[in-house]
Amino acid sequence: MRATLMDRADGDQIDVILTHPAHQRTLRTLIDLIGALRACRSVEDMYHFQGRLRGMVLETEQHRAAISQQIKRLDRHRNLTADAPELGTGLDRADRASWVLEGDVYERRSPTSRCAGLGLRRSWPAG
Repeated sequence: MRATLMDRADGDQIDVILTHPAHQRTLRTLIDLIGALRACRSVEDMYHFQGRLRGMVLETEQHRAAISQQIKRLDRHRNLTADAPELGTGLDRADRASWVLEGDVYERRSPTSRCAGLGLRRSWPAG
């Protein structure tokens, strides 16, 4: 069984992950999503809510792919691309470990988005 990110991370990494702006946004977004779900009163409301969830998951997965691309470039001793995403940590962009940590943050964020979507959709009262 694969160890979870938080099991693999050391104490300093855990602090960076939990205080990372993307992680903090995820927590705020989950609170907002709960309120938005509670406000759904019709099938149309739920349809728009699900679209919002899909968009969030897609955005997170695209960001993870961009991070992965930069890690692969650094592994091949190539420069970062001009459209490389910003690191949310303020760590050295040229350091592979910075990108791996960024990938870890988004690895943690991705299932959170998908699971939140599934859990929130299931909690909507059936008509």
